[in-house]
Amino acid sequence: MSEQTTVGQRPLLADVLDPEELAREIAAEKVARRTHPTLPLSIYSYSRACQYEQD
Repeated sequence: MSEQTTVGQRPLLADVLDPEELAREIAAEKVARRTHPTLPLSIYSYSRACQYEQD
């Protein structure tokens, strides 16, 4: 991960999570990404497949 970069006092997602790992989880459909309807934000959540997957 990178040295902490902040916008105001808020850390960026890349400061707390590896962006490459997030991309892999999205590609594997374990994480879903939605865009906020009016703001330039991304909303991440566990996919239904990930929530109900049993090992």
